Amino acid sequence: MRYHGFFTRDYLILDNIPIGKETSVLEIGVGTGSTAELIVARVKEFCGVDISKEIIEVLNSFYVNNVCVNMYCLDVCSDVSLGKRFNVIYSTDTLEHVKQPKVFFNFIVRHLFFDGVAVVTFPNESEEKHHGITWFNSKADLLMLIDRVGLRVINFYEVRGTTWHRIIRKYLWELPKSLVSRQNMTTLPQTFEQTEAFQIIRDGGIKTRFFGYYARTITKLAALFPLYDYFEVGQKINNKVLLMCLKHK
Repeated sequence: MRYHGFFTRDYLILDNIPIGKETSVLEIGVGTGSTAELIVARVKEFCGVDISKEIIEVLNSFYVNNVCVNMYCLDVCSDVSLGKRFNVIYSTDTLEHVKQPKVFFNFIVRHLFFDGVAVVTFPNESEEKHHGITWFNSKADLLMLIDRVGLRVINFYEVRGTTWHRIIRKYLWELPKSLVSRQNMTTLPQTFEQTEAFQIIRDGGIKTRFFGYYARTITKLAALFPLYDYFEVGQKINNKVLLMCLKHK
């Protein structure tokens, strides 16, 4: 049993991407691999990229016998190319951590089929509250950047957790986690390898299995009812979780 944490955001992705047995999928920022686990058996090809060498090594060990799955350690904010295109590209909670958002979107342009779709969701926090390094002060700034790289926006939403989702997170996830967590919650990790989640994954022992079962049970319980609501996005986009569906112009 692998540990993924409270991976409800995976259902946000599944609700917004088309997948099928003839679909090729690229994930930017694979993290613990929770979304991949829900997708790989339902598509023709799955490719995941992440800047973390350790997490890619761990994930490749999980899929060593699956020729339809490939994981690569690379920086999407560079001129690197995988040499292929995909029907679907998605990224969750990654854009806010990249130094060059324009290069990030260029990576999508280079790897997306001309009739394909890309889904990007991320917390657009304000300068005062941000935990990442990239944010956008207005909707116009973000749309201008997307337009300049050759993409167009099909759907643009603000995403909020439902009341049900907030209750499950607060009382069945965050409270128990706070009782057992060894990590100093006042210190934000600088890399994924420093997070407690990755330490649990790498441990691979009884603790990993226990937390894996618990997290999976709580996530499935949460998914019994709608997890997210979608709202129209105005010009003010600070401190909102945004979801964009993109295509080539």
